[in-house]
Amino acid sequence: RDLENKGRLLNLVLDHMSEAILLVDGHGKIAAVNQQLAGLLKTRTELLLGQQYDVSGFWEPMGLAQAETAIERLQQIEADATRPAQSRVETRDGVFVFESLPVHEGAGKPVGRLWVVRETTAQEQNRLLLEQQSSQLQAMSQLSQQIADVRSVDELLTRASDLMHEI
Repeated sequence: RDLENKGRLLNLVLDHMSEAILLVDGHGKIAAVNQQLAGLLKTRTELLLGQQYDVSGFWEPMGLAQAETAIERLQQIEADATRPAQSRVETRDGVFVFESLPVHEGAGKPVGRLWVVRETTAQEQNRLLLEQQSSQLQAMSQLSQQIADVRSVDELLTRASDLMHEI
């Protein structure tokens, strides 16, 4: 009964986390999963619990872009039971960071692996927008340098329109 209560408490905590969580035990079975991960996989948590975890098929419902490469990287992470690791994965729904942490018991013996999946689509879009804006600002700076020695309005309009067309 005590173990059942602790399991219920663990599931309650997991379900209130904003990141998607997957806990795989030392036998390769899914020990815990939260609603966020079930939503990403378009399934229910009850259907995942107790199932054998297979990295090659488990993440497929997310629609991994470059699936072969992504699965290979996740398999490499899973193979090293001693170190935490992470991988950036693009899917049809966005960009995610998969973080994996080995779980150890008190004596240091590995007993499983915790996967935390965090969406970073907004950060990726912001990064791309920032790169685009930086590029445009650099082009505008070059434009101002190239039209600094203009002597007439006609020459200014001609050069400016040519340079703006390039930008």
